[in-house]
Order: sequence, then structure tokens, then C-alpha cells
Amino acid sequence: MTRRGGIAAWFAGFALAMAACTFTLGTPPPTPEPSPSPVPTGPGSAAAAMETLCEAPKSGSGSGVTPEGPTPPAIETVEEQVETVRGLKYTSHVAVTPLTQEQIDRRLTKNFDKTYPVDFYERRSEA
Repeated sequence: MTRRGGIAAWFAGFALAMAACTFTLGTPPPTPEPSPSPVPTGPGSAAAAMETLCEAPKSGSGSGVTPEGPTPPAIETVEEQVETVRGLKYTSHVAVTPLTQEQIDRRLTKNFDKTYPVDFYERRSEA
């Protein structure tokens, strides 16, 4: 290939590459924002369906049990870890009630059954 042929081939390749690229001169036109529409509520709405399907946990200010005596060292360790992870400090002492492994299992199962009702998952499986 001659020098002229090489330069011509280079220009042809450059021209093809430039034609493949798109350029935007100036600023692109603004993207229109979707207009907010009111969320439907009432019978037959998604909000009504969520209300019947989802039972939100009740939030409150604690169990109402007042702590008795000093906090056990194992619980203090867990409290410190929770404070570190969450970046928050406890505002009051935590009441400690010792539980057996069976009691813990029973409570977890009860809470799980309440949070994930069987009929909800049966309906979900049909969808």
C-alpha cells in the first residue's frame, strides 16, 4: 500500500467513525416531568387492597415493663453493639426477662405466623 493509499484509508476510516457517532450541539431539551395525579383511594383501589392484605405492626413506646436491678453483662454487650450499629443511644434501661429456648421458639413462630399469614401466601401463589 502506498503512502497516499494509507492516508486515504485512514481518512475513510475516520469519516466512518465520525458518522457512527452522534453529537449534541448545545444543551439537550429538558425532559418533561410527569404531572402528579392523585392516588385513588376507596373501595377497589390499591390502597384499599393493601389495607386488607397488610397488617402493619403496632408501634409503641415499649412493653411497659420497668427494669428491675442492674442490666446483666451479656445484655449490656448486646445493647452496646446495637447502639454502635444504629448510631443511637438508649434513652432508658431495657427490661430483661429471661426466656428458655422453647419460649423464644414459640414467640418467634407466633410472630412469624402473624406477619406472614398462610392465606396471604395461598392467594399470592394463585396470582
